[in-house]
Amino acid sequence: MRIMLTFAALILIAAPALADMQADLGLAIDVTGDAVPANSYAKNITITTKQAFDLIAVKPDDVSTVRLSDPYLKDFNPSYPSDRWTPLLTGSPTLAAAQGTPLTYVSGSSQRWRESFSIELNPSSGPGTSPQDGDAFIVAVWGAAPNPVGEWEYEYQRISYSLTGWQVEILGGSSEWNITRDEITHVPAPAAIGLGVLGLALVGWLKRRVG
Repeated sequence: MRIMLTFAALILIAAPALADMQADLGLAIDVTGDAVPANSYAKNITITTKQAFDLIAVKPDDVSTVRLSDPYLKDFNPSYPSDRWTPLLTGSPTLAAAQGTPLTYVSGSSQRWRESFSIELNPSSGPGTSPQDGDAFIVAVWGAAPNPVGEWEYEYQRISYSLTGWQVEILGGSSEWNITRDEITHVPAPAAIGLGVLGLALVGWLKRRVG
């Protein structure tokens, strides 16, 4: 019995963070303006949600042939303090993220959350070139607080380029995004922290019983 309880306690201590849960946050993405070729090219993005969010991540689309790399988030709404958002994972060739506080406004009788920023990417066609047909990247956002069972809810959409311009696609599956909030922020989910504390308490109780 003592061995079984010790084993259970170790499992609780080592319990990993719960997986993120794809959910409907009311995400809407607006892409404005033409891509601006430079050393890379940039796009102006506005995100709106029906729930508070505090984490944005971007990665080149890896479902089809990857032709974009080195994503970078910049120029958060310049009308407000720029330090509202902190860049994460800078220098990664496959993922960019920022954590912070979006702006709020009221639509009808409902509160909304919004943030505008630019996404910069390097096209494989070379520096200073325009986007090519089929270029695509994915934008994901996470809710600002976990749901009642300790999972971080998130939603994502793909932005792709065709001869008619940039298109926003609402993705229904989960295969296109497989990166968790914990991997980006390196902060365990609250449920995992609770399990770890419970495990430590159980180990302490066992030691007192043995002593």
